[in-house]
Amino acid sequence: MNETLNIALKIVIVFSTIVLLYKIGSVVIFYFFTIKKWSEVEGTIISSDVVYFRSKTDADTQGWKEAVIYSFKVNMIEYNGNCISKNLGFLFPFKYQAKQSNFIEGQKIKIYYNPENPNQSVLDSKFDLMSCIILLGILIIFYFVVF
Repeated sequence: MNETLNIALKIVIVFSTIVLLYKIGSVVIFYFFTIKKWSEVEGTIISSDVVYFRSKTDADTQGWKEAVIYSFKVNMIEYNGNCISKNLGFLFPFKYQAKQSNFIEGQKIKIYYNPENPNQSVLDSKFDLMSCIILLGILIIFYFVVF
């Protein structure tokens, strides 16, 4: 029974590694290639708050995160967005930890959007290497413990 549990744990870790590497790869592709094709426009912060998030599919995924809504115009059409970053994000156990930016209602800000589909937009144009390093470091520790 112990050997079966050990094999199952290894399978879960290998599967998790594949999913994590896919996610990191998609973030890298976005920030090093995709966003370079996007356009930039000035927009306005409509609201900025810290909200409690609870996953509908995973009971363990819950915590506080920053939530921002912004608006911008492209070709005289107004769009709203809520994506701060495509980087890997973290949920925080305490509300005060989740406030990572200083967005203020009414603030003018640069917004990056897909010119082919302006509904796709983001505020952050920089790749966050540290979040990837932290996750990969945790994964390496798991590998040393399990394997």
